[in-house]
Amino acid sequence: MKSKAYIAIKGTQKSEGGKNVIDFRTDGEFEIKNGAYFIYYDETDESNKKTETVIRATADSLSLKRVGGVSETMMLRKNERHMMQLGTEAGDLVFGVNTKDLSCRLGEKGGKITVKYDLEYNSSLMSEHGLSITVTKR
Repeated sequence: MKSKAYIAIKGTQKSEGGKNVIDFRTDGEFEIKNGAYFIYYDETDESNKKTETVIRATADSLSLKRVGGVSETMMLRKNERHMMQLGTEAGDLVFGVNTKDLSCRLGEKGGKITVKYDLEYNSSLMSEHGLSITVTKR
């Protein structure tokens, strides 16, 4: 059963151009189904386009699916490389996602997920990323 939750997301991106930090906080929903944790939230960009996000986390993997203003599907599993498709108005882009570290410390009341991964484009390192997701069940 879905419960209301407070979600705090901090993302970092490092590339040759420097470092970018995103800090996003929102209300959403949280539930446990078949041994996996699900986090649901919506966000709106500058042009008022809504994007729905679903995160599915287990002890050793995280999948992220975004639909709306941005379309994206990403799979993260420690020490594995997966392909990610990003839908844009100009067309779809495909990136390699190389997960370096992943920790999922979620329970019935929420918890924290941390992940470090690299994004590759044309088999070359494009940027290094860190992601921290904190969920507090209300």
